[in-house]
Amino acid sequence: MEKENENEADKVFGALFLIETYRPAFLKITGSASCGILLSQLYCCKKNNEGWFCKTNEDLCEETGLTIEALKTAKGKLVKLGLIKIERRGIPAKTWYFVDYNIMADKILKI
Repeated sequence: MEKENENEADKVFGALFLIETYRPAFLKITGSASCGILLSQLYCCKKNNEGWFCKTNEDLCEETGLTIEALKTAKGKLVKLGLIKIERRGIPAKTWYFVDYNIMADKILKI
């Protein structure tokens, strides 16, 4: 029974730490907590050789705790700020993301 409780605790605490690390500087450069949370999560994603990675809206909502509406708003703002690029690729189409670290660094240096 004790082993079973340990497994349940692992599941609960594992779910609590889906977002890698929140970076307050990302709130400052985006002007939004939702954008800061999303950018913090995208910053930590494993990328392919060209810097792109694939994530579903469902995964991002689960990982960040954002609602679908907040997620879509944050994605739009991050694109407008030039911090990320989003493309739909493949059949069936998947959403691919690119975080522009150069623009991010420029904005952070101006804080």
